[in-house]
Amino acid sequence: MAGSQNSAAQPVPPIESVAELLCQAHAMEEEAANRYRDLAESLEGVNAKLAEVFRRMAVIEAKHVARVDELAEGLELPGFETMTVAGWQPGEGPETLDRSKVDPDSTQAQALAAMLELEETAVAYFTRIAETTSDSEVQRLAGEMAEEERQHVALLNGWLAEVGGAPAP
Repeated sequence: MAGSQNSAAQPVPPIESVAELLCQAHAMEEEAANRYRDLAESLEGVNAKLAEVFRRMAVIEAKHVARVDELAEGLELPGFETMTVAGWQPGEGPETLDRSKVDPDSTQAQALAAMLELEETAVAYFTRIAETTSDSEVQRLAGEMAEEERQHVALLNGWLAEVGGAPAP
Protein backbone atom coordinates (compact mmCIF):
# COMPACT_ATOMS: atom_id res chain seq x y z
CA MET A 1 0.00 0.00 0.00
CA ALA A 2 1.52 3.29 -1.05
CA GLY A 3 0.59 6.62 0.48
CA SER A 4 -0.98 8.65 -2.25
CA GLN A 5 -0.54 10.08 -5.67
CA ASN A 6 1.08 12.96 -3.78
CA SER A 7 4.76 13.63 -4.21
CA ALA A 8 7.27 15.44 -2.07
CA ALA A 9 8.77 16.65 -5.36
CA GLN A 10 5.51 18.37 -6.39
CA PRO A 11 6.27 22.04 -7.09
CA VAL A 12 5.07 24.50 -4.49
CA PRO A 13 3.78 27.79 -5.88
CA PRO A 14 5.46 30.79 -4.23
CA ILE A 15 3.57 32.00 -1.18
CA GLU A 16 4.26 35.60 -0.25
CA SER A 17 1.52 36.47 2.23
CA VAL A 18 0.25 35.13 5.52
CA ALA A 19 -3.28 35.13 4.11
CA GLU A 20 -2.25 32.89 1.22
CA LEU A 21 -0.30 30.55 3.53
CA LEU A 22 -3.27 30.22 5.88
CA CYS A 23 -5.65 29.55 2.98
CA GLN A 24 -3.34 26.82 1.68
CA ALA A 25 -2.80 25.31 5.14
CA HIS A 26 -6.53 25.35 5.87
CA ALA A 27 -7.31 23.60 2.58
CA MET A 28 -4.61 20.99 3.13
CA GLU A 29 -5.46 20.19 6.74
CA GLU A 30 -9.22 20.18 6.21
CA GLU A 31 -8.92 17.91 3.18
CA ALA A 32 -6.77 15.48 5.18
CA ALA A 33 -9.11 15.53 8.21
CA ASN A 34 -12.16 14.91 6.02
CA ARG A 35 -10.47 12.05 4.16
CA TYR A 36 -9.38 10.34 7.39
CA ARG A 37 -12.88 10.79 8.83
CA ASP A 38 -14.46 9.33 5.69
CA LEU A 39 -12.07 6.38 5.71
CA ALA A 40 -12.77 5.70 9.39
CA GLU A 41 -16.51 5.70 8.75
CA SER A 42 -16.22 3.44 5.70
CA LEU A 43 -14.16 0.89 7.62
CA GLU A 44 -16.28 0.90 10.78
CA GLY A 45 -17.65 -2.60 11.31
CA VAL A 46 -15.33 -4.00 8.63
CA ASN A 47 -11.86 -3.35 10.09
CA ALA A 48 -12.28 -1.67 13.49
CA LYS A 49 -8.53 -1.41 14.18
CA LEU A 50 -7.90 0.36 10.90
CA ALA A 51 -10.94 2.59 11.40
CA GLU A 52 -9.50 3.65 14.77
CA VAL A 53 -6.15 4.60 13.17
CA PHE A 54 -7.94 6.86 10.70
CA ARG A 55 -10.18 8.31 13.40
CA ARG A 56 -7.11 9.24 15.49
CA MET A 57 -5.52 11.02 12.54
CA ALA A 58 -8.78 12.81 11.69
CA VAL A 59 -8.78 14.29 15.20
CA ILE A 60 -5.15 15.40 14.87
CA GLU A 61 -5.76 17.02 11.48
CA ALA A 62 -8.95 18.70 12.76
CA LYS A 63 -6.84 20.31 15.51
CA HIS A 64 -4.59 21.75 12.80
CA VAL A 65 -7.65 23.14 11.00
CA ALA A 66 -8.73 24.80 14.26
CA ARG A 67 -5.24 26.27 14.78
CA VAL A 68 -5.16 27.68 11.24
CA ASP A 69 -8.66 29.10 11.70
CA GLU A 70 -7.50 30.76 14.92
CA LEU A 71 -4.49 32.29 13.16
CA ALA A 72 -6.80 33.55 10.40
CA GLU A 73 -9.19 35.37 12.74
CA GLY A 74 -9.49 38.99 11.74
CA LEU A 75 -7.80 38.54 8.37
CA GLU A 76 -9.64 39.00 5.11
CA LEU A 77 -9.29 35.68 3.32
CA PRO A 78 -11.50 35.46 0.24
CA GLY A 79 -12.27 31.85 -0.65
CA PHE A 80 -10.84 30.58 2.65
CA GLU A 81 -13.47 27.87 3.12
CA THR A 82 -13.49 26.70 -0.50
CA MET A 83 -9.82 26.91 -1.47
CA THR A 84 -7.94 23.88 -2.75
CA VAL A 85 -4.22 23.30 -2.31
CA ALA A 86 -2.36 25.10 -5.11
CA GLY A 87 -0.46 22.72 -7.35
CA TRP A 88 -2.65 19.74 -6.47
CA GLN A 89 -5.97 18.51 -7.78
CA PRO A 90 -8.89 18.71 -5.32
CA GLY A 91 -8.77 15.67 -3.05
CA GLU A 92 -5.09 15.03 -3.78
CA GLY A 93 -3.33 17.50 -1.49
CA PRO A 94 0.08 16.79 0.00
CA GLU A 95 -1.44 15.31 3.15
CA THR A 96 -4.49 13.53 1.69
CA LEU A 97 -4.50 9.74 1.56
CA ASP A 98 -5.53 8.27 -1.79
CA ARG A 99 -8.73 6.26 -1.17
CA SER A 100 -7.64 3.63 -3.67
CA LYS A 101 -4.65 2.79 -1.47
CA VAL A 102 -6.80 1.59 1.43
CA ASP A 103 -9.02 -1.45 1.58
CA PRO A 104 -10.61 -3.43 4.41
CA ASP A 105 -7.73 -5.94 4.31
CA SER A 106 -5.06 -3.29 4.86
CA THR A 107 -3.12 -3.70 8.08
CA GLN A 108 -2.52 -0.99 10.64
CA ALA A 109 1.17 -1.02 9.72
CA GLN A 110 0.34 -0.50 6.03
CA ALA A 111 -2.00 2.39 6.82
CA LEU A 112 0.48 3.98 9.21
CA ALA A 113 3.29 3.68 6.65
CA ALA A 114 1.08 5.40 4.06
CA MET A 115 0.19 8.17 6.51
CA LEU A 116 3.85 8.55 7.44
CA GLU A 117 4.69 9.15 3.78
CA LEU A 118 2.04 11.87 3.64
CA GLU A 119 3.29 13.58 6.79
CA GLU A 120 6.80 13.60 5.33
CA THR A 121 5.35 15.19 2.18
CA ALA A 122 3.67 17.83 4.37
CA VAL A 123 7.00 18.54 6.11
CA ALA A 124 8.62 19.04 2.70
CA TYR A 125 5.72 21.23 1.52
CA PHE A 126 5.91 23.68 4.43
CA THR A 127 9.72 23.58 4.47
CA ARG A 128 9.83 24.58 0.79
CA ILE A 129 7.43 27.45 1.48
CA ALA A 130 9.61 28.65 4.37
CA GLU A 131 12.75 28.40 2.22
CA THR A 132 11.35 30.16 -0.85
CA THR A 133 9.26 33.02 0.55
CA SER A 134 10.58 36.53 0.92
CA ASP A 135 8.04 37.30 3.67
CA SER A 136 9.51 36.80 7.15
CA GLU A 137 6.13 36.08 8.79
CA VAL A 138 5.28 33.47 6.15
CA GLN A 139 8.73 31.98 6.72
CA ARG A 140 8.15 31.80 10.48
CA LEU A 141 4.64 30.32 10.23
CA ALA A 142 5.58 27.83 7.51
CA GLY A 143 8.54 26.76 9.64
CA GLU A 144 6.21 26.19 12.60
CA MET A 145 3.84 24.20 10.41
CA ALA A 146 6.72 22.07 9.13
CA GLU A 147 7.73 21.39 12.74
CA GLU A 148 4.17 20.32 13.62
CA GLU A 149 4.27 17.89 10.69
CA ARG A 150 7.64 16.57 11.95
CA GLN A 151 5.92 15.86 15.25
CA HIS A 152 3.33 13.84 13.32
CA VAL A 153 6.15 11.89 11.68
CA ALA A 154 7.51 11.05 15.13
CA LEU A 155 4.04 10.11 16.39
CA LEU A 156 3.38 7.83 13.42
CA ASN A 157 6.80 6.21 13.81
CA GLY A 158 5.84 5.46 17.42
CA TRP A 159 2.51 3.99 16.37
CA LEU A 160 4.27 1.91 13.72
CA ALA A 161 6.62 0.51 16.35
CA GLU A 162 3.61 -0.39 18.52
CA VAL A 163 2.03 -2.48 15.74
CA GLY A 164 5.29 -4.08 14.65
CA GLY A 165 5.93 -1.95 11.57
CA ALA A 166 9.30 -0.54 10.61
CA PRO A 167 9.67 3.15 11.48
CA ALA A 168 11.08 5.50 8.87
CA PRO A 169 14.82 6.21 9.13
